Amino acid sequence: MNIFLNNKMVKNEAGFTLIEIMCTLVIISVFFAIAFSKVLQADEGAQQIGINHGISELNVRETVNWVVVKINSDVVDDNLIWPQIDKNLGGEYAWDTGPNPSGGSTLKFKETAVVVERFVSTNTQPGKWRR
Repeated sequence: MNIFLNNKMVKNEAGFTLIEIMCTLVIISVFFAIAFSKVLQADEGAQQIGINHGISELNVRETVNWVVVKINSDVVDDNLIWPQIDKNLGGEYAWDTGPNPSGGSTLKFKETAVVVERFVSTNTQPGKWRR
């Protein structure tokens, strides 16, 4: 739009051009794509940390039950310890256990699932869980 001021034509340069708006949208889209991928990576890392904490919790529960059985009895049998372990890890966890998962079981935290292996309790040491 042209404006005449004192018989001289003055260009009205208010506003943005279509090219400027498009460039801004492209830049914002690139930033959003980078940020979104970082959020997805952070979520996956958080789920792995959740799995690690679940395994640590299983190891603590196994050790506590082993100590209780060891204090009350001279002989520790894995069949005495496994039934006493509280197998509920919380709402976000799903755990596929069998009667005695010494061969392994699946531990799931949100969408991430891993196979965990259990080494049975003996008379000299408590059972251990690991990936």
